[in-house]
Amino acid sequence: MENAITELPLALFTTLVPIGSGAFLALALAFLVHPFSPEQLKRIDRLTLLPLLVMALGFVDSVFHLKDPLHIFYVFTGIGSSPLSNEIAIGVLFFVVALIYWMLAFGGKLSQAVRKGYALILGVFALVFAVSCGMAYMIETIVTWNTIFGPLEIVGIGILGGILFGTVILMQAKVYDDDLNNSYWRTALVIASVGLVLSAGALAAHIAFSATVVGTQVSGAEITAVALPFGALAIVGLVASFACLIGILTKRRTALSITGFGLVLIASFLGRMVFYLLELNVGL
Repeated sequence: MENAITELPLALFTTLVPIGSGAFLALALAFLVHPFSPEQLKRIDRLTLLPLLVMALGFVDSVFHLKDPLHIFYVFTGIGSSPLSNEIAIGVLFFVVALIYWMLAFGGKLSQAVRKGYALILGVFALVFAVSCGMAYMIETIVTWNTIFGPLEIVGIGILGGILFGTVILMQAKVYDDDLNNSYWRTALVIASVGLVLSAGALAAHIAFSATVVGTQVSGAEITAVALPFGALAIVGLVASFACLIGILTKRRTALSITGFGLVLIASFLGRMVFYLLELNVGL
């Protein structure tokens, strides 16, 4: 448990930043399939500041993991050779590109065609960043982390959480109508289901794999026993958040989108805490 508490800033970082960046995947989908009026775009653009703020909060959290915050500048010296440096570099680049997008959109400087292309680039970029986040923790000396489950879980979190975050933005912007329902929500539901399978499935597989690892002093079964209740809660929360998304298709209630977003935040954070609970170094 001490390991997980120590890594709390990173748990927040790997929860907030993938979900914040994933919101642009949902917005890209909305722009591609539905023609919004100028008034609707203005409302969406005002609220697009929210995922940027969530990402900024995640980056701030990551700095608290360092003994000296000024050491953050040394991270960039390992770009190309260090997965951690690559993760931070890609994340910062994404944030800058997304911030420029928001300023241009908010200022009314984007045509419909340019907006669609820019948003699509951000959506794909968000997935690349999620992959880089997961790969940063594939460390050879930590046998329970050196698997594909970590990257898959973060990608799933980014997709499911991003769709739910984007849903909140669209609902709060009051652009929900029958046409948007037919052209966007059903596709978003399919994409979110992929996120659910990746996040919940990778988490369950990671726990199952860790239980089989044998150490000299601490066994995988021992650390798994501690992590399992939190993992179960995380999976339940992920499924419940997806259920809220299904409910939006029929109920069209803003409260459901907010509830779903809150659930995916909590569930994703619990899943990340489980990841750090499952730390087992070679030779332990």
